[in-house]
Amino acid sequence: MGRRFCEIANTVYKEYGLLLFALEIVINDKENGEILMNPGNYKLPQPCNTREFKYKYIGYILAGDEKDANSVFSKEENN
Repeated sequence: MGRRFCEIANTVYKEYGLLLFALEIVINDKENGEILMNPGNYKLPQPCNTREFKYKYIGYILAGDEKDANSVFSKEENN
């Protein structure tokens, strides 16, 4: 991670033609995290998974189908 939301959204749009419009940050596997609508220049911190804290990022994307959206996120997780 360590990238800005707008950079990731721009990459998703250029490479896939899909719109990443929000981000949810879940801490310690809670049922619901904090949802940030178009957080622009918000820099995603490197996930700091320790014994006390576990971070998970969930992107919200507009796509033709679930398969397209999932292919974007599985690629981003590896970057």
